Amino acid sequence: MVHDPGRRTLQLGTVPVIHNDKARELLGWRPRDVETTIVDTAESLRRLGLPAG
Repeated sequence: MVHDPGRRTLQLGTVPVIHNDKARELLGWRPRDVETTIVDTAESLRRLGLPAG
């Protein structure tokens, strides 16, 4: 995305719509389910010792 301060004003109050159709079609990509992603992230952070506390 190119930084354009004038464009930011136009985007205020809008919700961007992002499609993954091209990745699905060309690469055969499929998103992972949310629960698996969260669990895998937590396990990875724990292995890295993060967050420290």
